[in-house]
Amino acid sequence: MHCITLLLRSPIIWFRSFLLGKEPERLQIDQIQRPLRYGKLSSFCSKVNYELRTTNYKLTIRPIGLIVTLCILFFLTGCETIALQNRTDRAAIDAALTKETPGHYYVGRRFYKVDYHMWGWVKEPGQPWKSAKLIMFNEQKTLAPDRAKGQIGSDNNYEYHLYGTFSGGKVYEPASDSFYPEFILNKAVLVDTNPPLIFPDSRWVDPAIRLLQPPEY
Repeated sequence: MHCITLLLRSPIIWFRSFLLGKEPERLQIDQIQRPLRYGKLSSFCSKVNYELRTTNYKLTIRPIGLIVTLCILFFLTGCETIALQNRTDRAAIDAALTKETPGHYYVGRRFYKVDYHMWGWVKEPGQPWKSAKLIMFNEQKTLAPDRAKGQIGSDNNYEYHLYGTFSGGKVYEPASDSFYPEFILNKAVLVDTNPPLIFPDSRWVDPAIRLLQPPEY
């Protein structure tokens, strides 16, 4: 284990020396010679001992340090900021519910996913979003707004008032291997292009993330 510990520590020593612009500290080779002379790792440690003695540190430290630095920078720039649902979102949702007067329409939230073909979440006016259904459009009468513009997914997370009826049947969606209620669309009226978040966090509305759980508020 002592040999393995030294092996794991050596990249850290190289990286620290690279950042400081100094020559790397030579490992205490004698510390590798002592442990594990008998056992499965003894020959492996002997090879490491030889490599450490014969390696030109000046030639290896820079590429290794550069690679580690680039990996760290790539990881940090790839991090995505996740917005959580907060009190402001919930207050805005409550305010919107009070404005949803009863009528012959439904409230829909576009839920575009690259890998799926559902249209989005649909609920009755005045009802909480946790009662919404994930539905498939029947567009024989009217095309969905984004399809009509030839820009599929361009209205992701937009809110609409939908006019039409549920057929009573269900449509199979192969990517999720599930059946969803069929909604026969007659008309879609855009209500809000930046509505409050109805999901626990912003990952739900990311088209590339496969989250299909329903709204929780």
